Amino acid sequence: MRKTYQPPWYERATMPDLMSRGLNVGSGGVLQAPDVSGAGAAPVDAGPAVAPWLTNPGMRPTVLQRFVNFQVTANSPAVRVSDSRFECIGAILNVYSTAGASAFWGAPGVTATTGIEIRPGIPAFIGLDQDREQWELQRALEHIGAMLAIQGQFEMMAPYMAPRVILDLNSIALASVAAQPVAVLAFLAPEYQ
Repeated sequence: MRKTYQPPWYERATMPDLMSRGLNVGSGGVLQAPDVSGAGAAPVDAGPAVAPWLTNPGMRPTVLQRFVNFQVTANSPAVRVSDSRFECIGAILNVYSTAGASAFWGAPGVTATTGIEIRPGIPAFIGLDQDREQWELQRALEHIGAMLAIQGQFEMMAPYMAPRVILDLNSIALASVAAQPVAVLAFLAPEYQ
């Protein structure tokens, strides 16, 4: 199979219409202002026109990943990992390597025969199945909704709220045939600092 070089979009004669703001692509990858006089469009330097939309990796906001660790004693009947709602994006469960028996995790009511085994000394990670929140689209969608409402003279729609995907440790329980301490390391939802 022969591979060929595919030039990036900014080097092609056409550019996808993502958010052109009235600019058109001319020959050679030069952005051109829309022709309002009928005499032909004047070339515009692509740098300043595109610069506000480009991401500078060094200027991205810092997000801290915080975590909390604590211990739960797995037993029969099963005990919940948390007594109340505890939001996180993942957790590591670990039965100490010196323990005499495994612990089992699952929904409340789990038993040593129905749960997922956590063997001593081998930590188990529980994480989100789908963590794509699309929160970065929230501001853009709000602006698009406002522009559509103004142009069409519609009533302004309610603010879009991107969902936050979380794991609730209150919905997870631990069981064991004998009282067994289980270390829990919970990763909290990252927050802007």
